Amino acid sequence: MVILQTQQLEFYFRKDQPIVRSIDLQVPQGSIFGFLGPNGAGKTTSIRLILGLLQAKSGTVEIFGQELGSNRSALFQKIGSLIESPSLYLHLTGKQNLEIARHYTQKPASRINEVLAMVGLEHAATKKAGAYSLGMKQRLGLAMALLHQPELVILDEPTNGLDPGGIIEMRELIKQLNRDLGITFFVSSHLLAEVERMCTHVGIIHQGNLLFQGSIQELQRAQAQQRMIYIDTNNHEQAQSILSELKPQLVAGKLTVPFESKAQVAALNHSLVTAGIDVYELNIQGADLEEMFLNIIR
Repeated sequence: MVILQTQQLEFYFRKDQPIVRSIDLQVPQGSIFGFLGPNGAGKTTSIRLILGLLQAKSGTVEIFGQELGSNRSALFQKIGSLIESPSLYLHLTGKQNLEIARHYTQKPASRINEVLAMVGLEHAATKKAGAYSLGMKQRLGLAMALLHQPELVILDEPTNGLDPGGIIEMRELIKQLNRDLGITFFVSSHLLAEVERMCTHVGIIHQGNLLFQGSIQELQRAQAQQRMIYIDTNNHEQAQSILSELKPQLVAGKLTVPFESKAQVAALNHSLVTAGIDVYELNIQGADLEEMFLNIIR
């Protein structure tokens, strides 16, 4: 089931300079969807359009199967969000900040302790938010987004500016909430490695265009198709015969076959060695995910 969908979503300040160009997003329910792109690609603008903070020039946004424009109040009861950095009262404690936010949710006071526990801030509940580290502020912002028990949480660059430890904490927290509570996350990021480690699905945006959309496995399969195994042996002619189903080619004195998986490499090596062929080299060459990402956005 698709929980968030956009159709031909477009936005511009000047018509000859579109910022978001007819994007069609499909976010599966229960997924962690990484919205990946370099700075200035249109990620934050797209999120503001999805949340109704900007008015689209054309196109539609559907959440839980309902059109955003005519069902905004009902839909926002199911959506939590954290756009850029959280808006906090720095002179108040973490718990007091949550108490202010709770008044808008009509949830019981006990919910505050629940969300503090979810994000690992119970120990800092009575500490002033101004004394929080950046990572703690981000987690407090996430706690505020979770107060009303949303089914969909939208986060804009939640690890931006965090140190490595803070990035890992936020990543693992999102994965835990998704796994334990079934919350769907839509997370924008410019960090490919983080998206690969955290997300189940990814959409790649560049200059307002959605260039790729699918599961992480689909992205990895697309990447694998661009890689080759280079094999150096003592008998290329016999090796070609053994590997004939893979249609090996002789390139620069080495056999090449398309790379599929690490298990395939192991099986290939086993077949050659079992046949008495000396394997001098097995080398995988081609684009890794980072190179593929750069190729997509060029």
